[in-house]
Amino acid sequence: MKALSSPNWIKSGFYSIGSRASILIFGFGTFYLLVRLLSKTDFGAWSIFLTITTIIEMSRNGLIQNALIKLLHSYDDASSSKVVTASWVLNAAYSLLVYLLLVLISPILQGMLGMDGLANMFFYFGITMLMLIPISQYNYLQQASFSYNGIFWTAFVRQGSFFLSILILY
Repeated sequence: MKALSSPNWIKSGFYSIGSRASILIFGFGTFYLLVRLLSKTDFGAWSIFLTITTIIEMSRNGLIQNALIKLLHSYDDASSSKVVTASWVLNAAYSLLVYLLLVLISPILQGMLGMDGLANMFFYFGITMLMLIPISQYNYLQQASFSYNGIFWTAFVRQGSFFLSILILY
């Protein structure tokens, strides 16, 4: 009952809802602009790219985030640094392995689907994957410590900057 009387959970709830709301609003705005900016073929390639990268990020979360949060709460403080280090290594190894796999199969996928530019999108996705290693890692650690303000600002800046870039191009 002590946790319910603390105002901290209300603040965390607002940050968590704000994070999801910013993803929804900026995501819809980006979709709205891209539908008007891209041809049907280009938007189809973008949709396939987005679907594949979303599955990749969901699998990263399932593999690393859930285990990190569970293990950080299962072990003592002395072992938690080992858990965090292992999580960093797994995150980097996962990103590298997935990126290499994408670079190898994306030309084949591009040829099968007849969508020019798909291989280039996956090639440049490697830059995003590099940036997502520390971002996702710090978000996982913030979730483990029940601190959601950093997660909100990360989502807001990440989605907002992409939306702003598309808006400028539009």
